[in-house]
Amino acid sequence: MRRPTFLVAASCLAIAACSDSAAGPTLVPIAPTVSSDLTPGTNPACTHTWASAVNGNWDDATKWSPASVPGSTASVCITAAGSYTVVLARTAGTTATIDALTIGGASGLASLDLGGGFTAGPGNIDVAKHLNVGAMGRVRLGRARSSPVA
Repeated sequence: MRRPTFLVAASCLAIAACSDSAAGPTLVPIAPTVSSDLTPGTNPACTHTWASAVNGNWDDATKWSPASVPGSTASVCITAAGSYTVVLARTAGTTATIDALTIGGASGLASLDLGGGFTAGPGNIDVAKHLNVGAMGRVRLGRARSSPVA
């Protein structure tokens, strides 16, 4: 299965359609937009924090502090020091909706993988207001996993 390619630059985002042409795909530019809901500055205080530097699934309540899956009003922080991946793998058509997201701790590499899990499809996330991916954080798009995450 061929996936779209996302190209990110300082002032634009373009989606390249899948193509078998020798000339390559055609780029469709998307003009940058700014929502009035987005405000500069730091994210609000964390209401849900990934509890420790371990791999796991977003929907596993035992991995969060407090022990519940973040909901639409949550300010989520994936900031534990260390290298680990949080996988958001959902049933098709479902979305994790949160208010704010901060990724990246003081050391290691904290990753949010939206590419899908072993048995589930790719995850969708809707961050309503604040998004901060720090120097020690990463969001992976479209990455298939070869084994399940416990």
